[in-house]
Amino acid sequence: MVEGDRRFSYEEFADRVARQAGALEALGVRAGDRVAVLALNGAMALEAHFGPMRIGAVLVMLNTRLAAGELAWILRHCGARVVLVDPELKHVVEGAGVEHVIDDYEGLLRDAPRIRDGRVTDENGLIAINYTSGTTGHPKGVMFSHRGAWLNAIGEITEYGLNQRSVYL
Repeated sequence: MVEGDRRFSYEEFADRVARQAGALEALGVRAGDRVAVLALNGAMALEAHFGPMRIGAVLVMLNTRLAAGELAWILRHCGARVVLVDPELKHVVEGAGVEHVIDDYEGLLRDAPRIRDGRVTDENGLIAINYTSGTTGHPKGVMFSHRGAWLNAIGEITEYGLNQRSVYL
């Protein structure tokens, strides 16, 4: 993984994901709890696509282009217990009523325990809720299951002929 001047091997990436899962669990996040992320493309956003699922939590990626009121509505609607937020965007989610607003991601990971094994026991359980922004009303939450995400990944591999030599952005 490459983020600006930082480079992480797959082994380092896996360790960071394990520490994210451990840190979330240490905050009291349990299976079914929602973990929201408000960040630009980077390590925190990518790692969040793997960390919460290790403890059966549900990922809610937030659109950085939404206004504070829209984000607050989504955070209340999904019932997020934690929001991981880029420090530059923290002001947009302050006061949204989320129990844990984390803007020091590297600090969160620093001494976190590692959870290396997944704890998902129901393939039909939620893996993510993606919110759409329609032209009328509040955003709508689209729920994805672990099985649905797996089937989508297999479909992408098949459709695009991806293999171990593929490079994909």
